[in-house]
Amino acid sequence: MFDSTMATEQQVNAICRLGYDQLRKSGCIRRYLSNEATKSLMNRLVTSRLSYCNVPLHCIHNNLIDKVQRVQNTAACYTMRTSHRNHITPVLMELYWLPICYWIQYNILVQKYDSLNDHSPLYIDNMLFVYRHSRTFISQNSFTLITSRIRTTCGKRCINHAPPSL
Repeated sequence: MFDSTMATEQQVNAICRLGYDQLRKSGCIRRYLSNEATKSLMNRLVTSRLSYCNVPLHCIHNNLIDKVQRVQNTAACYTMRTSHRNHITPVLMELYWLPICYWIQYNILVQKYDSLNDHSPLYIDNMLFVYRHSRTFISQNSFTLITSRIRTTCGKRCINHAPPSL
C-alpha cells in the first residue's frame, strides 16, 4: 500500500540532502566569490532545488516544511556571510527570498494564473475548472475555480485542489 506521508518525507529528505550537498560543494570556493556572484550561485544551485516540484509540499506537516526552511536559512546565511545565530528574517528580506511555506503558495498561484490566462501546458489547463454562472450576476466575470471531491489524504496537495483552496 502506498503511504503518501512516507513518500512526502522521502521527497523532503532528498531535497534537503541535495541542498546541503550543493552548499558543501560551493563552500570551498566561497572565499573567492563576490557577494553578487554568491547570490547568483545560490539562486542557481540551492533555491532552484528548493523550488523544483514543490507543489506537492502544499499542506504537509510543519516539521517537514521546517526541514526545507532550514536549508534555505543555511543558504541565506552562507550567501550573506552572517552567523546562523542571527535572526534570519532580515537576511531573507535582503535577498528577496520568501519563506518556503509562502514560496510554495506563490508557485501554486502562479500556475493558477498561467492556467487561467492560457500560458500553461494543456494537462494543467485540463485539471483546473472555472465555474461559469448560469444566470447573470454582478460577479459573473470573476474566476471561481471548482474543487473536486477528495478521497485520499494526499488529494489536498494535488494541483487541481490546491489553487482553489488558496
